[in-house]
Amino acid sequence: TAARPVEFRLVSATNRPLPDLVREKAFREDLYHRLNVLEVVAPPLRARREDIPLLADAFRDEAAARLGVAAPAFGAGVVSALERYPFPGNVRELKHLMERLVALAEAGEITVDSLPEAVRTYVPKPGSEPGAKVEPESLLDDGGISLPEVEERLLREAIRQSGGNLSEAARRLGISYTTLRYRAGKLGLG
Repeated sequence: TAARPVEFRLVSATNRPLPDLVREKAFREDLYHRLNVLEVVAPPLRARREDIPLLADAFRDEAAARLGVAAPAFGAGVVSALERYPFPGNVRELKHLMERLVALAEAGEITVDSLPEAVRTYVPKPGSEPGAKVEPESLLDDGGISLPEVEERLLREAIRQSGGNLSEAARRLGISYTTLRYRAGKLGLG
């Protein structure tokens, strides 16, 4: 029955820009202005890959402490595989992954083989990463290289990395299976 002063802080998060929602009339403008006292923009994990090793260490240690086990070491190639992966589930996905890896770690080590297939086999498409540029010069050897030679090298490498599985090689290259079969056959690779 009596008013009582209280201190109150509201912290909210969204994965959609509220100003856009206000313009689209999908979020109340007055509520937006009441909430928007201090805005902190946190870019997704895929846009700050340099944080992945630090976060992975912290989440691994946290999970190990919670489970009462020694924190397993990261084996060769694990951190680079984590840095390549885009983490569509953002930081939460990395945290849950570390919990799973710690719980299942054998012989005190997290190996590349213990990573989920999606993380282990992810290959970013050239130019698909934030801020990435395709550098044609990087494909040139000392005297230059022809386009058919580049295509052949790329196909050979994709097929090699996929263990001869043409469907997997096509997926890695971002082309259809039919296109890969045609191009590989033309070059005598399939």
